[in-house]
Amino acid sequence: MKHCPQCNTQLPDDARFCPNCGASQQPSFDDPPPFLTNLVGSGAIAHGDGAVAAGEGGVAIGGDFEGILIVGDVLVRGLERLSFDYAGRIQNFVNEYLGTLESPVPFGGRQAEIAALDEWLTNSESPPYALIAAEAGRGKSALLVRWTQAVIAQGLAHVVFIPISARFNTNRASVTFAALAARLGEIYEEPVKSADLSVDQWRETCLSYLRRPPPTHKPLLVILDGLDEASDWQSGPDLFPLPPTEGVRVVVSARYLVNDVDERGWLRRLGWEQAGLTCTIPLPPLTRTGVREVLQTIDVPLVKRADVPLVRRADVIEELFRLSEGDPLLVRLYVDALLPYGARAASLHPQDLPTIKDGLTGYFERWWDDQRQLWGEAAPLRERKVQLTLNLLACALGPLSRDDLLNLAPADANLSTWSLERAQDALARLLIGDGDEQGYVFSHPRLGHYFYERLTDRERRAWEQRFLDYGRDTLDRLNTGALAADAAPTYVMEHYRSHLQRVQAPFKEAYALLSEGWLRARQALRSTRSAFLDDVNYVWRLAEAEDNLPVQIKCALCHASLTEQSANTSPTLLALALEQEMMTPLQALRTVRAILIDRERHETLSAIIDHIPPSLLAKEFGDKEIAESRRQGSTYESVSSEPPFEWQEDTRVPPGACARIGIDDHISPALLPQVLDAVLAIKDKFDFFFILRDLARLLTLPELASRAFLAAGSRSVSSSIPYRAKSLRDHREEILARLATYIPSESLPDLLRQVISATNAIGDDWQQAVLLTNLARYRPSDVHERTSFEALSILSQIGDNRDDVTNRALAFTYLIPHLARKLQGDAFAQALYALGRMPLENEDEYDRLLIRLIPHIRPRFLSKAAATAIKGTRPFLIFLRLCCKFVRRWLVRVKLIKEPPWRDYVWSRIGHRYSEQTLESMSDAELLAAALATAGSDHPHYVAQDMVEKATILDDLAFDMPDDLLLEALAIAVDICGYRGRLLIEEARVWALTTIGARLTKLAQSRPDLVRARGKEMLQFLATLPRPEFLMVLDTLVDFYLTAVEEKKKKEIAGGISHAVREICRWWP
Repeated sequence: MKHCPQCNTQLPDDARFCPNCGASQQPSFDDPPPFLTNLVGSGAIAHGDGAVAAGEGGVAIGGDFEGILIVGDVLVRGLERLSFDYAGRIQNFVNEYLGTLESPVPFGGRQAEIAALDEWLTNSESPPYALIAAEAGRGKSALLVRWTQAVIAQGLAHVVFIPISARFNTNRASVTFAALAARLGEIYEEPVKSADLSVDQWRETCLSYLRRPPPTHKPLLVILDGLDEASDWQSGPDLFPLPPTEGVRVVVSARYLVNDVDERGWLRRLGWEQAGLTCTIPLPPLTRTGVREVLQTIDVPLVKRADVPLVRRADVIEELFRLSEGDPLLVRLYVDALLPYGARAASLHPQDLPTIKDGLTGYFERWWDDQRQLWGEAAPLRERKVQLTLNLLACALGPLSRDDLLNLAPADANLSTWSLERAQDALARLLIGDGDEQGYVFSHPRLGHYFYERLTDRERRAWEQRFLDYGRDTLDRLNTGALAADAAPTYVMEHYRSHLQRVQAPFKEAYALLSEGWLRARQALRSTRSAFLDDVNYVWRLAEAEDNLPVQIKCALCHASLTEQSANTSPTLLALALEQEMMTPLQALRTVRAILIDRERHETLSAIIDHIPPSLLAKEFGDKEIAESRRQGSTYESVSSEPPFEWQEDTRVPPGACARIGIDDHISPALLPQVLDAVLAIKDKFDFFFILRDLARLLTLPELASRAFLAAGSRSVSSSIPYRAKSLRDHREEILARLATYIPSESLPDLLRQVISATNAIGDDWQQAVLLTNLARYRPSDVHERTSFEALSILSQIGDNRDDVTNRALAFTYLIPHLARKLQGDAFAQALYALGRMPLENEDEYDRLLIRLIPHIRPRFLSKAAATAIKGTRPFLIFLRLCCKFVRRWLVRVKLIKEPPWRDYVWSRIGHRYSEQTLESMSDAELLAAALATAGSDHPHYVAQDMVEKATILDDLAFDMPDDLLLEALAIAVDICGYRGRLLIEEARVWALTTIGARLTKLAQSRPDLVRARGKEMLQFLATLPRPEFLMVLDTLVDFYLTAVEEKKKKEIAGGISHAVREICRWWP
């Protein structure tokens, strides 16, 4: 027991107030709690009236325990690295519930709830998740802010506090998850350096952190306050890891939604219904003692020197309790109303308080009466302006600036800057913001709910239409150029889509978001692509519901165009970004995972692998991929004869020329000769082919195209690093293909002779052979045979040493398809001979070349090819392809393969469920089915489990496949498309989609629903590819989809697709 220091009444030890005199029994700052004493001694906090924290992240104490204010940057560390001032928004939210040392926000009556949260956090046996669900205005945010500051002050956990608030513009997914990821990155000592991520990427980044244990012995505490206020996203079971990670604790709060009777609604939404997973914290109304404690927090600023403090006035407390019904929001509103009384508040009597109905309705009835009396004769006019402002704010989804309010107000309202300021003066007690730096918004979301619910359905629709018109007008002006992209209203850019979603706007209105004006404004506002892609995803979902293929393709193209930009990430630049701390290791790994080509992905990972913590690397990538990346890295580093790929000042295009080249379709034709001169002067071959590839499409004049053709054909493409040599060859082939279309056919033979003469002067037989391969498609028929023979002669002169024999095999393999028919047999024999002499360490290249030869094999070479295949590392795949090729003409009888061991090997692998005798009696269709079953198998003993090889098998089988097997092949192709964990090379992606898709025309007539569903799945996958690969398979996708629609709609759909492709390619040249 203890005694009250004021009246000496005997009290229980845990009493916080004296029931006799109302005096607080809280410990004074002359005798602080032990944990505060320790913090003061360590210098973490300051002590005394008006004390200010010293040092970063300090805590200042003023008044009692509830007056602890977080004045440092503990809750917002790391947020300053994001592109927007999210730190300021969250800090403003916290300050709204804490106030300042001079003017603290009243708070009290929540000791039981704070104790329950403390017990949940500190008890290792407690469930990992906690939920606070209650009606709006019950005090959820105030409780969590106060508890957060206590947890930080006591050092109980690493704290991440993210408010989801419309008032402070933190309720959109792009803000919530970016802020959450930034705070988690700070705690895990991996600070976020880039904000250019989509919402899905931010969410995945958050989950990747939350799946890891905390970085120290202290638990990680994540608090998400206000899930119900999320504007463009919904919380679900994917919000947090299931099962939870050890050491990670999560608290969420939310108000009850429609049809919710208790917390079970939110437990169901979050997927937290499992027993032992979640602790629920009830939040009842304040008791009379709780109201007294709230008054205690305002005792010092109001009645510090009064003879009878307000908290001792049981009659006044009783009346406040009646009026507020224990509702924390109303308690605060009435307390705010008492603040202007100052010390005179202690002399108030119950009759001095408004004799009004209880609850929020009663409060506002009295508030209106007071305002009308204050306005006097101007009341009708002033009331209309205030009511207009209240209605707009009630229907808004975020803060409204002064300009927003003026633009949204009806013309007949005659709202002006002056009248708006007068209205704001009257609403000062209910609003926060200044209309400029911070938009106007209700001080509590429940106030917005109250005024919104008072509107009739007709009024709501009318006001909502004002917002839609505001957004539509802004969008129209952006697209016509009447409004600059960087001058678009922030409210419209951030909330127009949410208004469309709230009213379930027609598809046509939503589709307007896919416009260049909106894209440029999004980029100007956020300087990232993620916000626009969120809009694209919204439109895509609606387009799927409308079965609108052109719009779906347009949405997918938006993704593909941005994927192409990501795919061009330089390994060197990525490594530099890590070294300069411009990117976290996790962000770098996410960038690497976005690269869809295995070779490039491994190369990029090898460039940054030494900058990544081993534990994080092992978590994000498998051992096989890490080993392959290290192998490639060591291979590249060991090649000393190849100079490092770096820019050399003396070989670069003059700065002026670079600026003109770019990818500018509007370059003046008069400047093209000068630009071409500058490009042809580039000495570095990588720079030369890279820049000329972009310039080639502009060289439509024959004389310019001929000059570029001769220069490209004459430049060396040799390199001691295989992937660079291939890249140079691919660039040159693309350049020559484009330029040849601009050169008159009668001029091409002479130009080809000049190119060949130039390569002869170089004396590089290998380069000549490769060039002849590239030029094969352009040879006129009358010189085709002669140039083919010349190419074979050049290749025959290549020597038999280790490197030369590989070059010879490669050249023959690539040249065969372009040779005259009667020369192909000799070339094939030469290719097999060269393959047989290749060194053993080139096994991968060996298999790849032999597989490329199979489509051109003649029956007389079958046995020799089979014998040659034995040498490779993947004989099963090669034999299977041989079987697939000849199954139509010879049924792939066992007698075609003479070597018994390998004959048995082939049949055991293709038909592992059948005997050899059964296989020999199978029909074509049965053999195809057996081979297809192998292609779809994921059994570890089958090499065909590799996604690339699956696509290869499908490519071979599809030609004569019956419809019933075609459905099975289509399922395998879609499985390849959705296999996100394995990255495919370009050929494999295209094989799986185009080969099977080309056969679906007939099938679509009988199974249109199936084809449409498969087409949708493929389109989702194509959106993850760079745009060039997307466009390669688009024709196939469109063809089989169009077969499944009515004839009268085909022309319209085809036209819509064509328009979408042209438009997207204009946005991203």
